[in-house]
Amino acid sequence: MDHLIPLVLVLLTGAALWYAHATAWDLGGRSPILSYESAQIALAARELAWHGRLATPFALPLDLVSHAAPPWPLSAVQPGPVLADGLILKLVPARGIAAGSDTRAWLTLVLPFVSYLALGALTVLAARYLLARHAPEAPGWVRIGAPGTLGLAVVLDAQAQHFALSGVGELPATALLLLAFLGLALGAASELPLTLGIVLGVSGLFRANTLWLGPLFALAAAWSAPAEQRLRSGALVLAGFVLPLAPWWIYKWRSFGSPAWDVVGLQLWDRVQDRSWFQLLHRAESPALPRGTHALGLIAAKMASNLGRIVPTLLAGPRGLWLGEVFATRIVAELAGVLALWSLLLRLPATSDRQRAAACVIAALLAIGWGGWMTRLSQAESAETSYERGVPSSRSLTLLSIALKGGLAPGETLMSNLGPALAWQTNHPVIHLAYSPEDVNACRARQDFHHILLVFRSAEQAWDPWREIVERSGAAGTHAELGLRRERRFITPDGFTVVWLELGPRQPQLAFGEP
Repeated sequence: MDHLIPLVLVLLTGAALWYAHATAWDLGGRSPILSYESAQIALAARELAWHGRLATPFALPLDLVSHAAPPWPLSAVQPGPVLADGLILKLVPARGIAAGSDTRAWLTLVLPFVSYLALGALTVLAARYLLARHAPEAPGWVRIGAPGTLGLAVVLDAQAQHFALSGVGELPATALLLLAFLGLALGAASELPLTLGIVLGVSGLFRANTLWLGPLFALAAAWSAPAEQRLRSGALVLAGFVLPLAPWWIYKWRSFGSPAWDVVGLQLWDRVQDRSWFQLLHRAESPALPRGTHALGLIAAKMASNLGRIVPTLLAGPRGLWLGEVFATRIVAELAGVLALWSLLLRLPATSDRQRAAACVIAALLAIGWGGWMTRLSQAESAETSYERGVPSSRSLTLLSIALKGGLAPGETLMSNLGPALAWQTNHPVIHLAYSPEDVNACRARQDFHHILLVFRSAEQAWDPWREIVERSGAAGTHAELGLRRERRFITPDGFTVVWLELGPRQPQLAFGEP
């Protein structure tokens, strides 16, 4: 019963919180099921399930530099969620069901939902194992209360609830990372170092921002192992870490010329030399990035200018261990912080057992209360934001798909700011909208297309270079580089402005590789 009570409590609470958060978003109604990132994962998973290849029918303009024609190799997503969702889509019959239907999109939430509950359950079990190892004499209320408190703190985390509604890799990566930390605490560094490394490597397949922990775990394993096993333990952790990642690195090396290539890495250069990450991704050209000491100086200057803005937000509230806002490490650090606090409170000098117990209870109530408060704020914010999202509702996306079906040839490529969401819904290859009308020809020179679909809630929310075209009928005709043949405009049921531009043949002198 000591195991069962907190475990059942956390699982039931987590399921209720997931449903409440989905209701606040009106998921599948005002809010489409697939977000920008989860739609990319879903597309790649569907391509894997249907055609057996790691590829995608969605590309950023930057992707066209190395690969012009669809399907494009995966440049912006990790393979873990793609493989998991691909297996789910393969197991659930798909033929005869519309490619972009909500029925299929709901399947992409299976992994994050299960991972959300698994993270809470694993937290409960991890706390139980640690208590059994380091405090076997703890009374029953501690054996039930401590694991239950930590598990509830995890499922009450507003960011965890958000990730549970989005088919991205944070939650499975975090669950695996927590498992690795538990293994390290229970002596796996000397007993199962290869397995420990494999768990870390698989975690990195779901989220790349956990990869930097691999070498640190190897050092921690070597330090915690017996003296005669330290070199062996550290080496085996590293070997296990590399084992599941090696095929993915080889894939990126063959596809992009570098095992470390990731368009997300360009975010480092956001707001450096008057360029934004957004501009770098939405132009069909390889960015000329600074190198050497000059690059280090620019990055240092950027970090210094951001410290004043970032530090106060990192330390807001009683949960201050944010570790650079990386979700996986933040959750683990907070759990470790609460355990450490309880350990200190139980060792307070000149206090009675009753006083120490009361202090631990207050700390537990603070952790749960903070999570409950943040959950309430998050749900209110989600309900409000669902009316202002930059992507049309599922119904509007379906209507757009029907409209496009009558104007495009099967499998024809188009360009749109809806990007992967439109590619999922229509089963057409989609290139994300170029940064400006002037950048369209550079994209067409690499992969010719004849349709651009602009969909914005209002002209004020359109990208600056495209605002005039969205705002004023006929403005696209003033851009000679577009070679406009036809313009169609309409409003979706949820109020989005749609501008459908049909382009004429690209001008020969602007073709790629010609003067």
